[in-house]
Amino acid sequence: MRIEILTRQMEKKAALLTLWAAEPSFYAAGDKITLPGMEVDAGPDYLLLTTDRWEMAEQAVPLLFSIAPAAYAPALSELSTDLKILVTAAARPLPEIIQCLDVLEHLDVERGELAGHYRRQWHSRDVSVTAPVSLMVQGGVAVAKIKFSTHFRDSEHHCRQLLEQVSLRRLLTVFTTETSRRQPPRTAPPAITNRVPVTPENCSRFLNCCPGTVRYLAEPEAYRVQFDGQNHLTFQSGRDKEILLDIYLEDPDCLTVKLVEQLKSILQVKELTLQCVVSGLTLEPQQLLGKLKFQKEPEYYLFSRRDDFLARYDIKKREMTLTAVVALSPENVTGRLKQLYRAMEQLTGEVLACGA
Repeated sequence: MRIEILTRQMEKKAALLTLWAAEPSFYAAGDKITLPGMEVDAGPDYLLLTTDRWEMAEQAVPLLFSIAPAAYAPALSELSTDLKILVTAAARPLPEIIQCLDVLEHLDVERGELAGHYRRQWHSRDVSVTAPVSLMVQGGVAVAKIKFSTHFRDSEHHCRQLLEQVSLRRLLTVFTTETSRRQPPRTAPPAITNRVPVTPENCSRFLNCCPGTVRYLAEPEAYRVQFDGQNHLTFQSGRDKEILLDIYLEDPDCLTVKLVEQLKSILQVKELTLQCVVSGLTLEPQQLLGKLKFQKEPEYYLFSRRDDFLARYDIKKREMTLTAVVALSPENVTGRLKQLYRAMEQLTGEVLACGA
């Protein structure tokens, strides 16, 4: 499957960066954002997303809608988007597709050819989104062109409620089975992270004496202290001369006594967050509540378990997040992080065994 998403809403780049910044091997430089399964090209006046994973496209599509006060009725809001999608995928058998079409323009069963149109619509009280789809099938390959149009206006609450319903998968299942194939869960390695503001003076002091290799990234205008592998610290200019420090370390051995002391005394970092994410994980409520000893949270889709860290499973997103916060102290922060690593790996193993 190949999905290409085009928009001219350049302001959406920040939302996409935020969505995927925690992904392993995430990299943004110049006009490109790359991560496993997804590539984003930022042209002078467009964003082009290319992916072979429908789940990532499903996440991105709602972010490419905008909610703004309606003209002449500022108490109400309306949705807008210029989103265009091109999908190439293995096609279902023609008889299965035909019964889902609104208009059949061409059919040649012997040659395996079909052309037609269908549409799907989502509502939340007065506001709605319609997705017309033009579909062509030839030689077992389906090509679909998808657009979105928005209608009417309502409260901002109902606009946001509507965006939670919009589903690219619902459009794709008409012509391909690739969205129903069960993919193995994707486990990102546990990563030590934090984002804290630092003063320009403290940033300079740290860069003048820090371990690792200092690089300058032109497009985000950032200084990066690179350690082995994916381990790095990034300093990026913020508002009012403030500098934002982003910490991303997959190996706790990077936190030497010297580095811990520098983070604490020079950059005023007080704590670190250890996080591990497992995506594409299918678990039944009874498995969570029984063998895995999770508890149902008041939030509708969430289950959680609290040990030395917090484990949360979103049954709608099919995603489990493990999170622990560790105070930054030179005494034994590396040993504590390694202990949490092992505990997270053990729970991840138990969960993957249940989801197999």
